[in-house]
Amino acid sequence: VLEDRGYEDTCVVLDNRTGLTQCMEHLILDHGYRKIAFVTGRKSNFDAKERLDVYLSVMSKYKIPIEDGMIGYGDFTEYSDELVGEILDSHPDIEAICFANDMMAMGAYRECKKRGLVIGKDIAITGFDDIPQTISCSPALTTVRVKAYRIGYQAVEMAISLMEGKHTGSRILDSKLICRES
Repeated sequence: VLEDRGYEDTCVVLDNRTGLTQCMEHLILDHGYRKIAFVTGRKSNFDAKERLDVYLSVMSKYKIPIEDGMIGYGDFTEYSDELVGEILDSHPDIEAICFANDMMAMGAYRECKKRGLVIGKDIAITGFDDIPQTISCSPALTTVRVKAYRIGYQAVEMAISLMEGKHTGSRILDSKLICRES
């Protein structure tokens, strides 16, 4: 599996697929949303591409059409207001926006507030990463939890093993949906 992703045999990567699939299916199956936009990162970023692929796959699996302008490319910073505005302008009936990270989702909070949209009622917003700020968002952000600090821990552990002459193999760190109020 890791070879398919372009990784050598010793690395630590995040599982972008499991948690984001759970998130998308939560929006579709639990809430019945059909008009779901997606904001990913730069086109050249591996995680952004993989997370976009999950969105496309889940939308296809449930035979939900994706209209022009429902996919936006951000930069993983909180300054996504303008991009979110463009999505909302071109699709005023959008029910949910799924973000490839929490920082961009936080920018959506500002844009929705500016437009008088109540998050969790008028529109659903989801993120990815579960950074500490997500709990203090109002309402708290539904997100995909990845324990990013574990990447560093696992990398150091693997480096020590390699210095000791041991083969470590690769590790994939899990992800899972964390449902909150957004």
